[in-house]
Amino acid sequence: MFPSLFKIAGVKHGSVRDHISEDNNCWSFHFKRILRDVEVTQLMSMLLLIGDSPPSLSNLPDSRSWTPSSSGTFSVKSTYLSLSEFPRDPSSPPFPYKSIWNNHVPPKVCFFYWTAALCKISTQDSLQHRSYSLASRCPLCKSERESTQHLLLSSQFTRTVWSLILPNHIPWNPPPSIIHLAQSWSFKDINGLAKEIWDMVPAAIIWVIWNERNNRIFEENYLSNFQISVEVKALILAWSSAFKRNFNFRLDECIFSWESMFH
Repeated sequence: MFPSLFKIAGVKHGSVRDHISEDNNCWSFHFKRILRDVEVTQLMSMLLLIGDSPPSLSNLPDSRSWTPSSSGTFSVKSTYLSLSEFPRDPSSPPFPYKSIWNNHVPPKVCFFYWTAALCKISTQDSLQHRSYSLASRCPLCKSERESTQHLLLSSQFTRTVWSLILPNHIPWNPPPSIIHLAQSWSFKDINGLAKEIWDMVPAAIIWVIWNERNNRIFEENYLSNFQISVEVKALILAWSSAFKRNFNFRLDECIFSWESMFH
């Protein structure tokens, strides 16, 4: 965490005892030279992390202890409870984990949904931020800069795909981000058999669009908006069958009678 301090440490692989003064009153790190301003700031950060005063010395050997757990042993539960205790900004809505980590969607698709919600997928603008030198142009519309929001929500090609999947009474107004999509996705105004598959729709659409984007870049294969919508419907049908949802529609009915599911 503090490589600059480690580099100038006199004792690099010592025990805790080796870094405490003889009178047990303060830390003693034995740096090889006087610290620079930046290193002083890092030392202050380290002391805030480990505490200004060292622990009391004893004859017992050094050991590790996981403080969030009463037993001193690490557990996922104690970590989760510890993180849950941090105060959350009341103006910020909770992370929509139930929408993203859907038990009826394959884990790899949920992982992609989560990564997209964090804007961590490898779109061209993201790669540029990682110091890759390349032109940023959306492979779907071939005009605007590629970003997560543009690619999966708001490009003209993507808008058409969403409109082909959503029922006629719900117009597609692209949200500002994937995380807003997950937070706002609702069963309100959804009727009929569509209720059985509605929670799968966002993951299916962004997954198929992402695959289309990659096929255009790496395979030079192009599908139309309608063909993409058919793939989305086929994917939803496959998931509903695999996870035993009560969705008794055939693929041809999904393709040609999709709107009837919402009545």
